[in-house]
Amino acid sequence: MIWKDSTYLDETDKTIIDFGELLVNQFGSPVNFLDPGNLGIALNMNMLGDFNEIKKTFPSQTIESDLSELEILISRNIYEEVEKAFIQLLGITNPDNALSYIKATEVKIKEYEQNYSDIEKLQEKITESLTAIDSIYQKITVSMYIDKTKAITNSNKILTNRLKTKIETVKNSLKDESLDPTKDGYFRIRKIEFDEGEKFQASLTITEFEYDKEAKDYSKKSDVYNKSIIFQEYNSIAISFSAGLFYSSATLKGFGVSNNEEDFTITEDDITKNDPVRATFLNFHFRTGSKYFAPLAQIGIDPTKKRPFLLLGGGFSIPITKIAFSGGPLWTWDPTLEKLSVGQSITSTTDLEQDIKYKFDMEPKGWYLGIQYNF
Repeated sequence: MIWKDSTYLDETDKTIIDFGELLVNQFGSPVNFLDPGNLGIALNMNMLGDFNEIKKTFPSQTIESDLSELEILISRNIYEEVEKAFIQLLGITNPDNALSYIKATEVKIKEYEQNYSDIEKLQEKITESLTAIDSIYQKITVSMYIDKTKAITNSNKILTNRLKTKIETVKNSLKDESLDPTKDGYFRIRKIEFDEGEKFQASLTITEFEYDKEAKDYSKKSDVYNKSIIFQEYNSIAISFSAGLFYSSATLKGFGVSNNEEDFTITEDDITKNDPVRATFLNFHFRTGSKYFAPLAQIGIDPTKKRPFLLLGGGFSIPITKIAFSGGPLWTWDPTLEKLSVGQSITSTTDLEQDIKYKFDMEPKGWYLGIQYNF
């Protein structure tokens, strides 16, 4: 067996409602009293004035009392108060004023939230009490009034939540005030953490906002500051990697051959190196706080593959121009003969090339003067 049931509007009541709609249409405001979408139009027709009269005829004094209490709660113009709070918040520039304002506004927000809670309890209570009203017109009128108070409350809630979010943002920005007496008024907006040997780069944007009366919120006006900041652990020695030239007076040992009609003879020669050579340098700058002078120590090496120069020296840099001058001793790898010897005859220069081995010589080979740039 299938059971079906339906509820229909009494034809007599429907006739009265239809007549009411027809009457309203005569005044240029077509309204369906049962359509919540037309709630604002109906209330703009001063229905609350009629409602106050109808309220007196309610069979239940409790409903009348609840409605009167609801009217008192809903009459507080929270919408205007919150809008004023937004404008006041935008004009605060002093941290001390901001703190006192936040405390006072948080008290107000709690009052608003309590107001919404009390309104919702009354709305629910009145809605449940509508079963005690026999007049369909009174039921409709009360229902419309409840819907109107819900719309007002929901709108106020949205604004209050927006204000609450902004208050929390300002409140968080005022935490961790600087303890340095020379930096009074500075606040930490974010905790910076990074591991040893790392840098931390942050992009900071300061945006100016203005109050939008239509949206009842802040809208972006312009970015007044936009910079990237790099944080790193401070060290009294700064390290840089640079390219440059060095000049030296080094005398290097080399092997060659002299030839006769039948074979080649191995010879040993001294080579004087005095041409400028490109090199790369690892620099250790001692921080002096001056942008015009900073002493440095350095290690350098030239890009030669077989016997590169190793440089170890010191000097000074001019930080503002990114130029440095340095000098010191240099070392290199000396060639040695593994199986052959000087004066020995060979049949081909290839034999000599294959027999030469390079070993690092601990004795300095001379001195250098270096110039570095763009470090």
